[in-house]
Amino acid sequence: MDNDSSPPPSFADAVKKSVHAALKEDKAICDVIISKVEEKGKDESFAADLCSKISFDTKPIGVMRLGCKKVDTHHHRLLKLSFNTNFEARAFRSRFEDPGRNQEDQAAFRKSVIVANTLNKEAKCEGDMCSYSVRDNGSIWKFEKQADGKWVHILDWKLEKSGNDGR
Repeated sequence: MDNDSSPPPSFADAVKKSVHAALKEDKAICDVIISKVEEKGKDESFAADLCSKISFDTKPIGVMRLGCKKVDTHHHRLLKLSFNTNFEARAFRSRFEDPGRNQEDQAAFRKSVIVANTLNKEAKCEGDMCSYSVRDNGSIWKFEKQADGKWVHILDWKLEKSGNDGR
């Protein structure tokens, strides 16, 4: 027979627990985990240098190692970069992974990134509820925030071509 005299969990406790779990899961999608990064004690500067090398303007809001440091120096702990939003984390991943692009494709991708950043800055200044995202293939997609707070891809939007950008 169990002599536990604590009261059963209330409905509020159950809701609180599920909300905490959802928030924790939502925060996790804003993280990027990188392996095989040497531990030199300068993880923040490594992250900043990496962002510069891949032409990523947004810096992570948090940089930390996961797990306990081991005496064996052949194995490096995972490096976690935390971003403000999952859009930033996904954009970082798309540039960092750089799937098999040649130099010409990489240059075109970087140009798309600059164009998308310019469009995002203009939208922010004008108070528009839209966002532009560069996809892995270098195309730029437009998203608009709906009244319910969800972001929706605008399928019929196309970037206007200028005379010399090759699009």
